[in-house]
Amino acid sequence: MERVVSADHPKALRSRDALGRVLLALERVDEAEPLLLQNLDAARAWRGSATTGTPRPS
Repeated sequence: MERVVSADHPKALRSRDALGRVLLALERVDEAEPLLLQNLDAARAWRGSATTGTPRPS
């Protein structure tokens, strides 16, 4: 059974982070950077919504 989650779901964020770190370890910075920056933006949005009282993305 296959399950699809949104791009900002915690499991998707962890997977994207792991892939970005592997790419960095392989010195493939051009591929790693967009993934890690996307995760950083998602984490900032998630934390921002936690402090403003707005619902967190699911």
